[in-house]
Amino acid sequence: MIIKKTILIFIFFIICSVLFAETIDIAAVRAEEEFRWGVIAYNSGFFNKAILSFEKSLSIKKSNLLTRTWLGRAYYRSGYVEQAINIWKDILKNGPGNSLLQQKVENIIYRRGLGKELTPEDVRYVISNKIDAAQRGYYPFKKPGGVYSDKKGIQYVTCFGSNEILKIDVNNKIIGILRGGVEGYDHPFDVVKSGNFLYVTEYEGNRIAKCRLNGEKIKTFGKTGTGDGELLGPEYITLDNKGYLYVSDWGNGRVNKYDLDGQFILSFSSGLSGPTGVAVNGNEIFVADSINRDILVFDLSGNLLKKFGKGYLTDPEGLFTLNANEMLISDGKRVLKYNLSRETFSILGDTESYASKLSGISVNPNGDIFVSDFNGDKVFVLTDMSSLYNSFSVNIYRVNARNFPNITMDISVAQKDGKPIIGLTQDNFYIKESDRKVDDLFLLKTNTD
Repeated sequence: MIIKKTILIFIFFIICSVLFAETIDIAAVRAEEEFRWGVIAYNSGFFNKAILSFEKSLSIKKSNLLTRTWLGRAYYRSGYVEQAINIWKDILKNGPGNSLLQQKVENIIYRRGLGKELTPEDVRYVISNKIDAAQRGYYPFKKPGGVYSDKKGIQYVTCFGSNEILKIDVNNKIIGILRGGVEGYDHPFDVVKSGNFLYVTEYEGNRIAKCRLNGEKIKTFGKTGTGDGELLGPEYITLDNKGYLYVSDWGNGRVNKYDLDGQFILSFSSGLSGPTGVAVNGNEIFVADSINRDILVFDLSGNLLKKFGKGYLTDPEGLFTLNANEMLISDGKRVLKYNLSRETFSILGDTESYASKLSGISVNPNGDIFVSDFNGDKVFVLTDMSSLYNSFSVNIYRVNARNFPNITMDISVAQKDGKPIIGLTQDNFYIKESDRKVDDLFLLKTNTD
C-alpha cells in the first residue's frame, strides 16, 4: 500500500512538472533578458551594446513594439538618425497610435531641415505674458527701467521708482529683490552683468555701482559733474566683448566708456542730444536719441559713422542686438525690429494697445522678448507665435537606479527646432509612478550651472 501511494505521488509530480514546463515560454524569457540588458547598456551610455541586445531580443520576438522603440532610441543616440526614424515610422504605421512618438519623429524631421523654414517676415510675436505691479499677487514695483537677461534665463529688471532690482525666472516669477545692501540704490535705471558682478546705473546718484550678484555694492565710480568720467543722470548701460562699459549720460548729452574697474576711457557726443539706449554690435556702438528721434552708430573709439530712423521713430529708448544683422528697439509704445542690411523696420507684437512708455528691452536664451513699461509699471513678455503652438520635446537619456530607492535621470527639454529650453526649475517637472505623484523630486543640476 505504501509503495502504491509513493508511485501515485511520483506520477502526479511528473504530470504537474510537465504541465508547468509547458506554460513557460523559453523564447520570451530569453527575449526579455536581452531587452533588460539592452536597457541597462542604454542607461549606462553604451548605445552600441544596447543596439546589439535589442536586436538579439527582436531576433527572438520580432513583434515586440517596446523593444523596437528602444532600438530606435539606441540608434538615435548612436548618431544613426535615419535608421531610428525608419524604425519609429514603421511602428507608427503598423502599431497602435502613439502621439508622443509621433511628436518625436516630427520634431526630428523638422530639425533636420525637412520642415518649412521660416523667413524673418514669417515670424510674428504676441504678448504671451505680462508682469503687472498693479495685478493682485505681484510685487508692487514702480517704474521698471532697464532689462538684462543672463545665460541662465534670469531677467534683471531695474525699478527706478521703488529703488530695487527684480530677478525674474523663465516662469515669470519674481524670485529675488535686490536693494543694494546697507547703502541702497539711488534710483537705479539699468543693469548689466559681467561674470559674478552686476553694474548698475544710479540716475539720481550720478554714479555706477559695481555689485555682487546678491545686489550688495562693492564700489561706485563716476560722480556728479560735466568733466571726464563724471555723470548727470546716467541711464542705459551695455558691455562689449572686450570688457568695456558704455553708459548713456543723459544730462551731459554723451556716452561714457569705462573699464570694468571703473577707470574712465573716453566719451563721445557727436550728433547726440538726448542719448538713451546703447547696444554693441560687433565693432559698432548703437545709441538711441529720444530728443532727435533717431539712432546713431559709432565705432569703438566714438567716431560717428551714420544715423538712421529719423522720421519713423517717435521715442526710442532701449536697444538690443538680436544678431549681427538685426536690432530690437523699444520706441514709445512699440517694439521694433530693424534689419541693418535692408534698412527696414518692422513692428513686433501688439504692445501699442497696452503700453504707456516702453524703456528697457532684452531677449532671454529661449527667444522671448522682455520689455519694460516705465510709466505703466509692467514688464511685457513677447513670444514668437509659432513657438506657442508648436510642440516641444522631452527626452530621457539615462536612468540610474544603482542607488535605489534614489533614482536619477538625465533629461533634455528642447523646442521644436532643437534649441534647449533654458532656465527651467523644479516646478516645471511632474513625475508619476503607478498613478501617484512623486513628491521627493529634486533638480540636481542644469546645463547652465
